[in-house]
Amino acid sequence: MFKNFFFQILLIFFITPNLFAQTQYFISSSEGNDKNDGLSDLSPWASLDRLNSEKLYPGDIVKFKRGDVFYGQLRIDESGLPEAYIQFTSYAEGDLPIIDGSVGRLGSALAAILIQDQDCIEINNLQIQNFRKDSRPNTSDLDAYGIWVKNTGKRNLKGFKFHNLLVEKIYPIKPRKSFNKTSVSGIRFETFPAKFKHKAVNTSDIYLHNNIIRHTARFGISLRHKPSAIKGITDTSLDYDNNVRIINNRCEDLGGSCVLMNGVWKGLLEKNLFIRSG
Repeated sequence: MFKNFFFQILLIFFITPNLFAQTQYFISSSEGNDKNDGLSDLSPWASLDRLNSEKLYPGDIVKFKRGDVFYGQLRIDESGLPEAYIQFTSYAEGDLPIIDGSVGRLGSALAAILIQDQDCIEINNLQIQNFRKDSRPNTSDLDAYGIWVKNTGKRNLKGFKFHNLLVEKIYPIKPRKSFNKTSVSGIRFETFPAKFKHKAVNTSDIYLHNNIIRHTARFGISLRHKPSAIKGITDTSLDYDNNVRIINNRCEDLGGSCVLMNGVWKGLLEKNLFIRSG
């Protein structure tokens, strides 16, 4: 018994330090090559397609070269952990690196950055734009997003830090006939309503700060937890997104509201600057 206990202690000792081992990936459209290993600024990848194909783990950091433009959609398909977020940021000197969802191999992406059913994500020091021009198979022409965090109801999502971003030029290919049905947003969080009581979920711990959002067809930041009609869920915290902080952001020249918090429980809107909102 003592021998087994001693073995378990040794196992924890040797494995734990590597549990959140951090790998840094570098990507440069001007200097990179997708055949590189992507592990240093001397051997960066070149494209979002190469990055999208890589499996990321908690604690990993992806760095985009400043001054470069990356066309297509960044799909974030993995989650971090509360103590080890997956981070997307920049490196080198110069203008912010641009992720432009409007130009892609299959047409314009609905969102320049898509995060679906993943959490513990940090995004900072990037420029994001999506002025959609070309139709894409099986994709609506009527909306557009810079960053779209989508909770389809598989589990609770928790932990998002978006800061020091420039999000601009977010426009759909075609406008909707009714402006009130347009959901175009620089940053959008969307949680689907519960279909069954035991499957009710929410999205929580959202911290958006020190961002500039401008030139969108409607919203700057929108949060939309669609309400359920299930007894025991309605008017409980599970029917809302929780703990949302939107602080020190600048929204300007928007088609609609700078910030929409629809279906939010414990939301803080503080020290934001709204200029020429629709």
